[in-house]
Amino acid sequence: MAPQHRGLFHYVEKKLSVDVVSMTTPEISVTQNGKFALGDFRLYEVSVVEVLGLDLQTYYDPILLENTAHAFIWGLEDDDETLPGLLARRSRPVTIG
Repeated sequence: MAPQHRGLFHYVEKKLSVDVVSMTTPEISVTQNGKFALGDFRLYEVSVVEVLGLDLQTYYDPILLENTAHAFIWGLEDDDETLPGLLARRSRPVTIG
């Protein structure tokens, strides 16, 4: 099975901040450092195969002592409305708790 990314798909400078599924849990993903502990949000996961199939790139980027499951999905452009929609359709919602 291909690796998967789980995340809130937080967009930062042409990349999405995600967690590697095999390295964390949904509960940890949404409460890491208290960033997303409050508010209304949805957690999704997507296979790396799906990401690469959209000509996007993945990069494992652990944040030592904070989030060793951290990774990025690269290749989105600010003015592109199509690619984010395609990525969203290939993602699956994750139940928390």
